[in-house]
Amino acid sequence: MQASGADRAREMEVFAAVAAGGSFSAAGRRLGLTPSAVSRTVDRIEARLGVRLMLRTTRALALTAEGQAYLAAARRILADLDDAEQGVADQGAPRGGCG
Repeated sequence: MQASGADRAREMEVFAAVAAGGSFSAAGRRLGLTPSAVSRTVDRIEARLGVRLMLRTTRALALTAEGQAYLAAARRILADLDDAEQGVADQGAPRGGCG
């Protein structure tokens, strides 16, 4: 079953947090998730894509070339989502004037 757009956006957010924090634990703390939930999310992405995004050892985590490409795309998509929401919010914001 294909994940919904919202699910995939959340997965991208989790993946980006792992890359930024350097660990599942750091990403979990930032997002209010357990390290195992973060790990399962990354596993789901990798299974769906059919590639390894991260090389994991007990002491280190490193992005593969595919992981680096996915991270760049995820960051662009998440930034676009933020921009879209901000643009709509700005349009709906009350405007000054005579009242």
